[in-house]
This record gives sequence, C-alpha cells and structure tokens, in this order.
Amino acid sequence: MGKIEVTTLKIINNFIQNQRNCDISLDDIDNELFLKYINKQKLFPIIYPYIKNNLVIDKTLYDQQYNEYLNQVEMYEKELNRVFKYFNENGLSGVVIKGIALSKIIYGNYYSRRFGDIDLLFDEYNMEKADKLLRDLGYIQYNDFIYNQLLDKPLLKLSYLHEYFPYRKGVSEAKINNVFIEVSKNLHSRLCNKKYISQMIENRVKVNEYYTLCLEDTFIELIENTYEDVFSDYAMSVGTANLRNYLDLLMFMKKFKFSTDKILNISQKYEFDFYLFEVIKGITDLFPKIKWAQQVKEQMIMNRIEINDIDSIFADKKNTVMALFDNKISRNENNIAIKNDYYSLKNESLLIPNTDVIYYKAKLGLLNSDIEYKLSIKDGSAYIKLNLKTDICDFLHSGILQIRVCNNNLGSDYCFWVLNVFIVDGQWYYYVYNCKYLYVDVDIKNGMLMQNKKLITNLQVEKDKVFLNFDFDLAKNDFNLFSKMLAGGCSLLKKMEENIYFEIDNNTNNGNCMPVFVSL
Repeated sequence: MGKIEVTTLKIINNFIQNQRNCDISLDDIDNELFLKYINKQKLFPIIYPYIKNNLVIDKTLYDQQYNEYLNQVEMYEKELNRVFKYFNENGLSGVVIKGIALSKIIYGNYYSRRFGDIDLLFDEYNMEKADKLLRDLGYIQYNDFIYNQLLDKPLLKLSYLHEYFPYRKGVSEAKINNVFIEVSKNLHSRLCNKKYISQMIENRVKVNEYYTLCLEDTFIELIENTYEDVFSDYAMSVGTANLRNYLDLLMFMKKFKFSTDKILNISQKYEFDFYLFEVIKGITDLFPKIKWAQQVKEQMIMNRIEINDIDSIFADKKNTVMALFDNKISRNENNIAIKNDYYSLKNESLLIPNTDVIYYKAKLGLLNSDIEYKLSIKDGSAYIKLNLKTDICDFLHSGILQIRVCNNNLGSDYCFWVLNVFIVDGQWYYYVYNCKYLYVDVDIKNGMLMQNKKLITNLQVEKDKVFLNFDFDLAKNDFNLFSKMLAGGCSLLKKMEENIYFEIDNNTNNGNCMPVFVSL
C-alpha cells in the first residue's frame, strides 16, 4: 500500500471512531491523485469534511465537486419522493435499496453515501406495472451502452441478471440534470429466491414518502453488496472493489449493534453463510481491531460443520487487500483460477484427437440439435470448421451462435476468445473479440458486433446442413503457456432488441466444455 491508501485508511478509522480532528497530512500527496482515489473508493462525501476542516491544501477541486454533489442529492431526494408518492397512489409495492436509502439508514442523511441513481426493488410480477408508472412520470428505458437506443418494454440486461436496463428522465447526453433509476427483481445475483424477495418487500419500512428494507434485510443487503463488489468474478476482473462497502457495514454495526447470534441467524435464514464469511474475513484483514467481526468469524469457524461449502470457504485464496488496492493482482488471480478450472484433469475425458476427420459435437438442447466443429491454430491464426443443421441456420437469421474458447495463457489479461456467427440479409458473418471476464458481452450491446462483422465466404450447403470454414487472427504469443488444448463451449443467443441478445441455450459450463487438441 502506498501513502494515499494508508492515509485513506487512517481517515476512515478516524471517521469510525468519530474523531473529526486529525493530524493527518496531505502535504506530499498529489491533490488530483488523492481526489481520484477517494472517488474510486466511493468515499468522497465521507472524506470531504476532513479535507475542508483539517487539511491545509488547495481545496478548489474538492469544493467544486462537493457543491455539484449536493445539488445532485437534492434533485434526487425530491424526485424519489415524487416517484413513490405516485407509486403509492396507484397501489404499487416496492422498496428503495442501495444508495440514497442506505445513506439515510446508516449515516442519518442523504449526503454521506455517494450514489448516482435511484435503486428500486420489485417483485418480478409487478415489473410491468412499475414500467408503466415510470413512463407515466416521463421516464424512458434505454440501452446504457448506446445512450440513444430506447426500449419500449421492461427488459433485463441479461436473462440471468437481477437488474433491468436503466430508466432516465432528461435528454442531456452529458447526463447533467438527468435522473436515473435502476430497477431490480432481486437484491443482487446471490439472493434470487423469489420467496425471500417477497418476504423482504412485505417486511419493508416507511421513510418519508418511500419504503426501504427493514434493518435485518438491510444487513443482508450490505453483505451481498460487499461480496458482489469485491469477490465476484466480475468484480475481480473489472475492479469494482471499494472501501465504501466495508465502511457501510462497520457504521451500520456501530449504530445498530447486532449480536453475533443475530448475525448468524439472519445469515442462516437467507442461506448466506458462505458470503457472510468471505465479507467478515475481509473486515478482519482490513480492520483487525473490529471486535464484533472477529467474534463472528471465530463463531463461524467453530460451527464449520453447519456452514455450506465450508471447504470452498477455507480454500479461497482471494486477497481482499489486493482486490481493494491493486486490481491488477486480483484480476490476474481470478483469471488464473478460471483457466485452471477449464483446463483441469476432470475435462480430459472430453478430449478429441487433432484430425480433420473427427469433429466435436456440442448438444444444443433447446433446438434438440447439435453442432459439429473443428478448431485449430497455425501461425497466429485460428481456423474453425462448422457443420450446422438447418434448424440452427434458421435460428441464426435473428440470433447468434456464440463459441467461447478459454484463453490458455495464464499470463494473459483475457479470459476468453469469443466467436459470434450470425446471418444478416441472407449473408453469413462472424465477429471475434477478446473478453476480460466471464459474463458480459459488451461488444454486442454497444453495437460493435454489427459494425465490425466480417463476411464468411467459404460455405457449402448440402441437404440439411451448412458447412462453414474460415479463419480469424489471434495474437501469436497469447496462448499455450500451460496447455496443449483449447477448451470452451457454445451458446445460442436470441435477439430481444437491436444490439441486445439473451442466452437461451448454454453448453459452456466446465463440465460440458469443448476441448480440442491443437498444434501450437
């Protein structure tokens, strides 16, 4: 950790202990770098009072940003009350989660916890009504990868995700004076049992004109937020870890003083022991003097037999401190774990010889069909042969066949090569890109798929099959540091809207991967 990181932790410790006066110096710290760092850690509203009252530095940048933030909070507070008043008048049950609600619950005001939108939680069956009421109030739903692409019906970002594409009111592409609303059917991707979500909405409590989660459910929300932002594959790959989530938890516990038994009971109620333990480990790593966290950790270790997936918990090697302060290390650790999993001994039984005669067959259950393919690499280019039945070909007029090949270079920043095959106006195309993480197809949502598509000219039609043969470039040094095979899988993606596709048939799980011997 560098001086900026150490200084930030000192200020946070002072804040937790309610020590407003400090002797912390920023004399030899670059103002702009420090401002950038505390914004990355989502701590600016917390740290600003120390900057303003205690530290002798040029505070112009800080003052300007804080004034802009106060104006934004005031705008969002008024809009939140207006939206929920309309919801209540029309009999819609829902709750405010995350940003503005957590700021009020934990810090007693709307300013201390930074947020950039209003987050709402609804039962899934209420989503159409919520969508209608939001549109009545002047909101539009849009593809947040293409600002001007509007959606005419409520649509999830991905078929398996908890959140819908966002809503906004306002037309400024600079996002000034625009209001953004995020709607979710679950808290996050870890707590997705419909029964639990219904219970949370039923147990909601009222604050001003709106409702939010009760204290017990707020605790679970804080655990899930922290886990998702620090320990998930996406977080480890992209770098969403931040100190704010830990501070939220610490300040919540300082204020409401849940007992160890109560914490464990809440966790067991929602089957959250695994995620709780990971988050608690992070707290004890960063703040070793926090007694309640140490007590919870010790009690969970004593009760290890009762903890689901306990072996996985204690085998986890993810470094919380590094995830927060050096994302490159956390990203590399996560990439290596994913690659080792794909190329583990358990997949050796699926290997096929490297010949031009034998093709690997991947079953696509939804169409009750399969594809045959052959993948090889020579001189830095990948060559693929695809044999597709006509039912898959018919689907590709409005869908995508996606093949993901796990990058077999432990030192590469990328997890997958992603190959997309599709048909436009009767012509066959492909598009290839490198993906740094497991789940998000950014190049599809932002339109790059269609903008950079390449024509497939080498194809042949025979009876009920189409035969495709083409090559695409790969970096010569970006593979084969530890494996003589390539492994991955295939999926069918259904078009929902322009640039938006849902995965509907998946053969990418590690147990159904498609390994191929290649000559490198």
